[in-house]
Amino acid sequence: MRHARAQTVSVQLQLEGEMLCLRVSDDGCGFADAARSAGSSFGLVGMRERIQMLGGQLCIDSQPGEGTTITARVPLDLLPLPSPASTGALPS
Repeated sequence: MRHARAQTVSVQLQLEGEMLCLRVSDDGCGFADAARSAGSSFGLVGMRERIQMLGGQLCIDSQPGEGTTITARVPLDLLPLPSPASTGALPS
């Protein structure tokens, strides 16, 4: 919010198939494609690298004067929950 000069920020976390999706949107000043691709923002570069290490992707949608939406998608390893019998837990 500090750099974007945003008044409102929306945060969504949802499951999309087998992907976990985190979407952060603001109504701030936004920025041009040139600023994003120049690699001048270490914060965005670091976010992209970390998400890619998890097998995910980072999407940035921003226009000057129109705010920004950053979407991070990472795959989930969906494992079945253990049955109560295998954990020794009593059914509730």
